[in-house]
Amino acid sequence: MLKLNPYRFSATELQKMLWLKELFENNGFCIERFPEVYYDTYDNITKVFKLKNVGNHVFDEIHEFYEPEYLGFYIPEYSKINCKDDCNNKIVNEGVIVLFEDRIRNTAISISSQLAIGVQTAEDSLRYLVLCHELGHWLTHWPLDSDGLRWDCGYYFDDVTGKADKITHEALAQIITYWCADGRPLEEKIFREYLTPINPNSEYYKYLALIGISKSEVLNRLKLVRSSMGCDALLNDESAYELLKAADFVSEIQEWAKTQSIRKLDLRLDRLKALDRKTVDRFILYRFGKKIEYDYILCMLAKEGFLANKRTHEILKFDSRFCITK
Repeated sequence: MLKLNPYRFSATELQKMLWLKELFENNGFCIERFPEVYYDTYDNITKVFKLKNVGNHVFDEIHEFYEPEYLGFYIPEYSKINCKDDCNNKIVNEGVIVLFEDRIRNTAISISSQLAIGVQTAEDSLRYLVLCHELGHWLTHWPLDSDGLRWDCGYYFDDVTGKADKITHEALAQIITYWCADGRPLEEKIFREYLTPINPNSEYYKYLALIGISKSEVLNRLKLVRSSMGCDALLNDESAYELLKAADFVSEIQEWAKTQSIRKLDLRLDRLKALDRKTVDRFILYRFGKKIEYDYILCMLAKEGFLANKRTHEILKFDSRFCITK
C-alpha cells in the first residue's frame, strides 16, 4: 500500500463503475476487480511518484479548460522488459489512479462561483468526472479482451519513436467519460464547459468524433487498436485514431475499392455486410495502417488465409493476377 490516502468511492461512483464493468463485459472484456485509487494532495502524490508539471489549466478569457490530467492521473508501471526479443517496446503493467484533492477542490470553488452552485456539489461532480476519465485509461489498458489480450505492449508510449500516443488514449478516455456523464445534467455541463477544450487540435477534443458511434462498436475497435499497436506496429497514434472514428467499416471498404483499386471496383454494400468480422477487421487494419492499394490489401489477406473461401473471393473480387509472387 502506498503512503497516500486511499479513495473511498461514493454510492454514485460505485454504481457507475458497475455499469462500466457490465458494459465492457458485455463486449468481450473481463473485469475481475478495479484498480487502486488514491486521493491526496498534488505535492504528496508527485513526491511519491516523482512526477513533474502534471497537466495544464488554460484560460483564454473566453473558455476555461482543465486537462483531466491536471486533476488526476492514471500511472501505469513501466517495466524494462521487451515485449518480444525482436521488439524494443516495453511491457507496461497495471497502474494506479491518483486524484489531486487540492486541485479538484480549488477548481470546484472556481466552477461553483461561475455556475452559481454549492462548492461541495461542484466538487462531487468534478471528482466523479475525473475518476471516470482515469478509469477510462485503466479500462483501455488492463482488462483482458475476448482474445485474452491486454494492451501491455508499448501502452501509451512508443519506445521506438519516443512519443506518447496521446491522441488515441485521450480520445478513448474522454469518450468513456462522456458516456458516464450522459444523462446527468450537471456533469454534462461541467464536462462540456471545463474538461473539453475549444481547440480542435487538442487530444482532449478528439473524442467528439466518436460520439455518434455505438458503445459496442467503439469497444470492438478498441480491441483492434490494442492488437495492432506496439510490436505489431500496423497502426500508430494518428492512424489508430482515424480507425476509431471511421463512420462505417463496410462503407470504408467499398470506398477504398472504388478509389484505391487498380480496377476501380464498385462493390455491393449488401454483399460486403455478409463478410465475417475478422476479415473486415484485418482489411481495415491494412487500410488505415499501411494505406496500400485495395488489390494489394487483398493479396496480403489471401497470404494470411483470410480469403480462404470462394464466397469471400467473389464479394471482395479478389484476383490473384494482381499479387506479386516470388
